Amino acid sequence: MRKQTAALIAATTALGGVAFVGMPAGAEEITNAVLNVNVQGQNIKVGDVLTLDATWHVPDNSQPGDTFTLDLPAELIPMATTFNLYNETGDVVAVANVANGQIVVTLSDFVATHPVNIHGTLTLQARVSQAATPGQPIILNWTGQATAITPSAGTVVGAKTQPEKYGWNTATGSAKWAIEVPGEKNNAVLTDTPENVALKCDTLNIRIGSQENGYPKSWQPFSPVSTDCTTGQLVVNLGNVPAGQLVHVEIDSTPNAGVAEALNDWSLTSLEGITGGTAAVKTYQGSGTGNGEALPPVPSESPTDSSVTPPIPSETPTPSETPVETPTPSETP
Repeated sequence: MRKQTAALIAATTALGGVAFVGMPAGAEEITNAVLNVNVQGQNIKVGDVLTLDATWHVPDNSQPGDTFTLDLPAELIPMATTFNLYNETGDVVAVANVANGQIVVTLSDFVATHPVNIHGTLTLQARVSQAATPGQPIILNWTGQATAITPSAGTVVGAKTQPEKYGWNTATGSAKWAIEVPGEKNNAVLTDTPENVALKCDTLNIRIGSQENGYPKSWQPFSPVSTDCTTGQLVVNLGNVPAGQLVHVEIDSTPNAGVAEALNDWSLTSLEGITGGTAAVKTYQGSGTGNGEALPPVPSESPTDSSVTPPIPSETPTPSETPVETPTPSETP
């Protein structure tokens, strides 16, 4: 039975040249569309990112706007929001929209002209939430059979002794960076120069915490001597960082279009020395494929023999007989 699922799709969504205005009247929610699912990644820990691969198939003659929905467990945080499912020639077969713990796949106008054998793949990265319990299975049910993902405990971080920079990908697709500077440092100046991302200066957050009992369990605001931030560079004059303390500098950034790995250079200069390097973050995005076949053309009927009227041959006229007169001999005088 067809039903409306407009609440799961924005009033107007346009991606890759395919536009959906609300949900077409009579759109159907397709069940059991996923044939199998595979989880990539061994020894998954709390906080890690895993990859979900699935293959899908919908009934012949499914219509544009028809959808199928995949539910994500609360312990898995999707790392993409919206992505297209393309065929080999670049046509958008379907659009996947990720929101509110669900992946809603909507068929495009492509299926109207390719209504047979509509199928494809879907790939999505998801992070194991910190709310997940180590050793307790996370149940994923896309095929009618449960797939269990059992994470182990995350790594316990001890007190930092050297400056370090690291990054991670957020659920909105941005790349977030953190630079941590342990004391004692004097006249410390931090410079951050991204290679293929744009810094979001309004997200800059600087904190300080005590490392007396390991990595800080709580933080306090930290006021640097000065900051200078643009989309292309961040310079923070930290001044002096006391011994036993850790300064945490955090900022968000937007990766350039098409970037598979966000790169960000950094350096820290102080009276104690110079250090730095390059930090990298994978830009997790969903992807997928799709295809369908057009109906074969209906052959036209060949004319039957009875539809062809052969020409009627004309009769050969019968020659008329011309009488031959016998000449009368002339009389002899």
